Amino acid sequence: MEQPPSLAAFFIFNPTLGDEETEGQKNLFFYPDIEANRQKDYIGLTEGIINFTRDFSPDAPCDALRCEKTRHSFYECEKDFWMILIMNNPCIYKDRNRSSPVYLEDEIGDSSLKAIVKRTYATYRMFNGTMTELVRQHSNHHLRGKLQKFMKFFIPTIDFKNVRFSMDIRGFNFMPVTRPTFLTIQYIISMISSTFPFVISCSVAYNKKLIWSGLEQEDMFFLYLLDQKNMEQLYEYLASNSDDRKSDTVQDSKQTEKSSWTIVQKDVGFLTGPASGPLIKNAPLISLQTYNWEKKRLAVFKSGKFSIFMIMEDVKETANKSVYETLQSSIQGEVQKLELSLSRQVQQVNRPPSSHRFLYFNALNLALVSTINSESRSIGKDTIKLIRKIHEDFQINPWKGYDKNFHEKKMMNGSKTLVQDNQASQSTNTSLRGKNEEKINDTETSGDTKDKTIETESKRQSNSLSEKSSEMKEKGESSYEEKSKTKSKLSGQNKNMKDIPDGSPVHVAIKTKSDGWLVASKATQTQREFFVLIEDKNGNLSSIQEEVNRLARSYFSKIFMH
Repeated sequence: MEQPPSLAAFFIFNPTLGDEETEGQKNLFFYPDIEANRQKDYIGLTEGIINFTRDFSPDAPCDALRCEKTRHSFYECEKDFWMILIMNNPCIYKDRNRSSPVYLEDEIGDSSLKAIVKRTYATYRMFNGTMTELVRQHSNHHLRGKLQKFMKFFIPTIDFKNVRFSMDIRGFNFMPVTRPTFLTIQYIISMISSTFPFVISCSVAYNKKLIWSGLEQEDMFFLYLLDQKNMEQLYEYLASNSDDRKSDTVQDSKQTEKSSWTIVQKDVGFLTGPASGPLIKNAPLISLQTYNWEKKRLAVFKSGKFSIFMIMEDVKETANKSVYETLQSSIQGEVQKLELSLSRQVQQVNRPPSSHRFLYFNALNLALVSTINSESRSIGKDTIKLIRKIHEDFQINPWKGYDKNFHEKKMMNGSKTLVQDNQASQSTNTSLRGKNEEKINDTETSGDTKDKTIETESKRQSNSLSEKSSEMKEKGESSYEEKSKTKSKLSGQNKNMKDIPDGSPVHVAIKTKSDGWLVASKATQTQREFFVLIEDKNGNLSSIQEEVNRLARSYFSKIFMH
């Protein structure tokens, strides 16, 4: 019987706020609410680990700790303010008495925990400002009240049981629209800003997909999360955090519950602000990087699946219920027409379910398209760990960018061959090396853009490779050991690779245990990543590559993957 991972502790402390006699003052927030001495033990142990590792790395303190039973993530969100997440590792009980658990130490990824901690702090800062500023303006007691209030509503939105299946890939599901629809959206936004000058920015989403944003990507990402699943708790927090800048305490739970459920049950209307409920006095305060962290107000209008996020100046009009009612009446008719148009558009462009599962991510604009987590088709946990590890390797690789001089030199010499050596460690210490010949053909696309189609052809292995390695390569098989990372020789570690350009794309193909072939690609120039699962367990590299190319032409024909 397997027990899933669980939350052991989530706490925030500042080591400068206390000494040996007043050690309890260091604690700013702790969850769950366990005995005070145990909380001190957690904080003291964490502080000791951080101080010990700082001796070896003064500029980059410890940010992760792996133990047999637990996994720790340390994040210094501000100077001397530490946010700590500790997870219990999943385990398997092999006896009926559940007395001898076997802990699965490699199931939870460090990057996944770090992403949770960073997202928690960024969301807190958006709605409360920095901890340092709160302490300077008010007191440590005020900061503790703010943290307690926020974390009470935010922690339930985190799915800790499935954290091992999560990856540090955060992005937007964008929704393409027709030209008339886009112009209608711009008309509604212009009408709002001209009629209500205190509304300085609008962002639009439909069916949990982003259509238009007037904010920086980092700011929009956290507002985008408000439109996703399991975020009702956070709307409850916004309802309780909208009327008083200086309140240290959490509002009465019955009052918060009454106002929040009035918000959540609405199909058309404002989810924040005085118009969202009888007990709410104002729209919640918000601090955004787009406006240099100045205090603004957030109003969220929803009509069915259509959402508008409005950023407003902190003026007296935002506390006037009649202003929201006037705003709603002026846009509701156009919004309902637009919602009907979008619904028809979605029905027209709906594609039949793909036989393959894939994940596409663009790190530049945070575009994310994924069919990996299909509800009808599960994916093996080993495959998820492989995708996570490859993504982590893509993030830390040494490839820097496009080497124009290199390609010009090769074109002048008439050479078309690029050599790339990716090393995948095995328990038997077997190394595979191969040469890929890439033939690039320019093809016309819509507009003035061109796509480049790369045909890759595996070549025979050199005589210096072992017989076992050659046999595995001819079959199109490669391995990826879970405890090792794929390393590239492009950084000049191998003298035979010194002429390889940093901007060449990276490809990895792995035969998984249960999900067929996993093919991953990283476009180092455009910062795009592409993962696809091909359920052909008997295929070789050549047939798998043809299938990947076909899928790419079908879904990403106008995207330059280089």
